[in-house]
Amino acid sequence: MQLGSDILDFPFRSTMLTNRARTTTRAAVVGFHHPKMDGGGEGLEDAMLHDFAGMTLTLRARRVPCGFEWWDAFKMLYVLPRGNIQWVLGAKKNWIGGATQEWVSPRVLKYAHDDPLLAFGEMPPDADRACMILTVAQAWHVDEKKKEHALKGDGEEVPEGWKTVHQYAGIVVVPAEREGAWKRIGSFIFDDIIVGGKIITPFDGEGVVDEDLVLV
Repeated sequence: MQLGSDILDFPFRSTMLTNRARTTTRAAVVGFHHPKMDGGGEGLEDAMLHDFAGMTLTLRARRVPCGFEWWDAFKMLYVLPRGNIQWVLGAKKNWIGGATQEWVSPRVLKYAHDDPLLAFGEMPPDADRACMILTVAQAWHVDEKKKEHALKGDGEEVPEGWKTVHQYAGIVVVPAEREGAWKRIGSFIFDDIIVGGKIITPFDGEGVVDEDLVLV
């Protein structure tokens, strides 16, 4: 079982931070509230460093429903955007040969669950109501000499031989006890490279729009 905060979560953040200049989409913080703000703000600055009880954060971001799947080969828990495995698989197939003699698509959408005690085969609490929130997306081109280029705009032609790197990341949430609010249970990152230009992500679907999401 992977440990979200100890093994995968830090690489998720550092990967996206390294390529922050290539960001195409970013969730916006539109508000927050801390209980100490109700008492005139005394001690608020110190409390913000360590006391998060009762604090809420409001993000303006895109959200889609998701499911989960355990992969027996590595005992890894995967998140499935819109409940569909297609969003987990990469564009390039790898030849595994052997007795199977087949090509397989790598799983390029990685998930880190926050609770390291979740046993293999078990589903997270409220898994049937879980959603993914997109917090950042990045994209850029790489030419034959491995040189990076800014992403071409709509209508601009991508030179032949160029590939496009796509990354996006965010958090997985379930409904909180507070009505209309969400609580985090994990984080995810997608990283793939394709020939040509843009890809369609699960956050690009019809009806998916930015909404204000309260996190507790």
